[in-house]
Amino acid sequence: MNTEKTRFKKNLYIAIVSQLVSSGAGITISFIVPRFLGVREYGFWQLFLFYVAYVNAASLGLFDGLYLKRGGDDYDTLDTSLIGTEWRLHILLQILIGLVLAVIVLRLDLEIDRKVVLLTCCFCIPIINSNDYIGKLLQAVNRTSLYSVSVILFNAMWFVGVAVMYAARWYSYKIIVLAYVIGHILAGIYLNYHAKNILFAPRCRISEVISDMKENIRVGICLFAAGYASSLIIGSVQFLVDRSWGIEVFGKVSFALSITYFFLRFISQVSMVLFPALRRIDEQQSVDIYISLNKSLDLLLPIILMGYFPIKLILSIWLPQYRESMNFLLYILPICIFDGKMQLLFDTYYKVLREEKKMLWLNVSAMFFSIVITIITLQVTTDLTYVLIGIIITLALRSLRAYMYLCSKLQIPKDDLFLNLITVTVFIGTAVILEDPAALFVYVCFYCVILYLHKQEVKTVLSDLKGFIKK
Repeated sequence: MNTEKTRFKKNLYIAIVSQLVSSGAGITISFIVPRFLGVREYGFWQLFLFYVAYVNAASLGLFDGLYLKRGGDDYDTLDTSLIGTEWRLHILLQILIGLVLAVIVLRLDLEIDRKVVLLTCCFCIPIINSNDYIGKLLQAVNRTSLYSVSVILFNAMWFVGVAVMYAARWYSYKIIVLAYVIGHILAGIYLNYHAKNILFAPRCRISEVISDMKENIRVGICLFAAGYASSLIIGSVQFLVDRSWGIEVFGKVSFALSITYFFLRFISQVSMVLFPALRRIDEQQSVDIYISLNKSLDLLLPIILMGYFPIKLILSIWLPQYRESMNFLLYILPICIFDGKMQLLFDTYYKVLREEKKMLWLNVSAMFFSIVITIITLQVTTDLTYVLIGIIITLALRSLRAYMYLCSKLQIPKDDLFLNLITVTVFIGTAVILEDPAALFVYVCFYCVILYLHKQEVKTVLSDLKGFIKK
């Protein structure tokens, strides 16, 4: 038991260090690179990030199934022969898929920069999917510290890329893309080294490997599809923005989104450590942690919105060409409230409870709602603001549905159903109506009132978190 506590602490600490490095890299990429790149060059860099996020579609949920099946297992009990042979066959298929897609891209009639972006994504397919396979496996068996170190290695390359770009005075998105690829290669080398006893274990019978791969895909396909549906709630809007407004507006919207993802990355690191830990504790402890985390997030996530006002002031001076992005950020930053809670709390508990099908239908319905509301909005108006409001509404409804279902599943009372929605409405309303200093003052006063009305919950949350950390 003491070993488990020590491992959890180690995993959490390294995850935090990983996030600090990721945050530094995120600041560099989000706030330094746009200073050097033109709006169009930055747009293509964001277009690359947009497309490369979907390269693991080629795995069809294989490592998601591996993650769910092995979640909570011990590393020493793994069937190294089976998993190692499966990994090698998986990578061979990924190389083949990458080559086929590259040939298709070469035959498309696209501008050269779009071809460069798509061909690089094809090259990344086997590299990223190999890393994801090993990373998911290590996360599942509670060796998340190894995965976190690989994330540190990957993010370190951002600093190298920016330094090279600045030294060479060659301000091109291609250098940043190259740093991205090299970062994944370095992370892959590290992961392969620490999993070498698995990856290079004696070969298993192909029939047995194919059977296990089918089972992993069967188990993981719902979680895989749910993850993609979730990303496409915003991704579909980004795609339509690119098609309707062009690469420069796409870049400005993506710039505002990158600031939001800066906050969400920390949440994803915590949820990565939380899942295997929850799989190892009893049901009552799991329910207690859910209640504590839910209250904590309701009270802590709204603090992020206060950052809008200083961020807007600083970036309007530092990056005047992205002033329009600050208008978008007003409607994009609240994503942290709804998507942050979804990632850290609801998604994690759906996985722990093995409710991937429920998660799938929840995200698919939200994705289609987002697409429909975006298309209708584009037919009525060309104002992008209404499209972004549509995203907030979609994510708020998804979060509310997830919360109500889990409360029923875990048999706990439903409290403060609309607190997050009211908080976001007050934030946007004050920012639109008032000048920034007055808006910040009103929002801070509102937040203090919330804390006062929930003072008992604040004490409980602080006590619960302290006890959870000790455990």
